[in-house]
Amino acid sequence: MSDQAFVDGDHGEGICISVTDGKIRAPFDGRILGIDPERSAVRLLSNNGMKLLLRMNLADNIPKNIFTMHIGKDQKIRKGDLLLEIDLKEYRKYAENIDIALIITNSEDYLGILPVFSDKTDFGDLLITTIVSESI
Repeated sequence: MSDQAFVDGDHGEGICISVTDGKIRAPFDGRILGIDPERSAVRLLSNNGMKLLLRMNLADNIPKNIFTMHIGKDQKIRKGDLLLEIDLKEYRKYAENIDIALIITNSEDYLGILPVFSDKTDFGDLLITTIVSESI
């Protein structure tokens, strides 16, 4: 991902994924903290306190009307809920891949954040492991 904020880790630790079906779903139970007016970012809070930023690295020429939001600020979400849909046919007129950074913005609250590497994943697959306490 070419998003310098992601590369530098300025907002926290995380991973980058590519979306292939145009659907972005809630990774956990929680609520929506905020939605970027340009529809390129959504901030989530899990029920266990993880703050997650879903940030799309979009070119300036991509029209915002190809995105359909299915959420609102402060809305409660459940794992699997559809957050956002992207019209892939339209999107691919402007760019090939949809890269999304999943950034844990309160990374400092964890002892460790470990990405789980895989070439291809499906919804529900483990992407990140967080270490919340020391083991004995």
